[in-house]
Amino acid sequence: MRTPQQNAQAVAAVWVLVADRSQARLLQALPGGLSVQQAESFEHPEGRLRNHELVSDAPGTSIGPGYRQSAPTQKGEPTEHEARKFAQRLGRRLSELRAAHPVTKIFLVAEPHFLGMLRAELDEPTRRCIAGEVHRRLINEANDAILAALPQPLT
Repeated sequence: MRTPQQNAQAVAAVWVLVADRSQARLLQALPGGLSVQQAESFEHPEGRLRNHELVSDAPGTSIGPGYRQSAPTQKGEPTEHEARKFAQRLGRRLSELRAAHPVTKIFLVAEPHFLGMLRAELDEPTRRCIAGEVHRRLINEANDAILAALPQPLT
């Protein structure tokens, strides 16, 4: 007969978040931790845009005949702002998962700069579930390639 702790471990999930600035995949480890399946996907098309595509087309201010001065801009690069918004969204989702399900481990896979943004958006209880990080952009790779970059088995 299983103890309550063994039952909790049997249903506890191991999640792998693979992300970049414009898309993410949430993978769940299958029993045994030797394979994963996609549970969710996220799109953030604004993450693909360049700074000039994100800035308003509003006209600048005029300072005299034939001269124009740009209107004041927001602090920081627009692409960084969009990446941070996406990292916040992903951080909230991981927190929701942790609160709704018994989560034993979370692995993060992203290029270093976005990984830092994502890490900054995690609440403390979710941060404690982070079992490992891979500092590489693997979002377009097959699940097997992602799994190969992680410690084995995941559970």
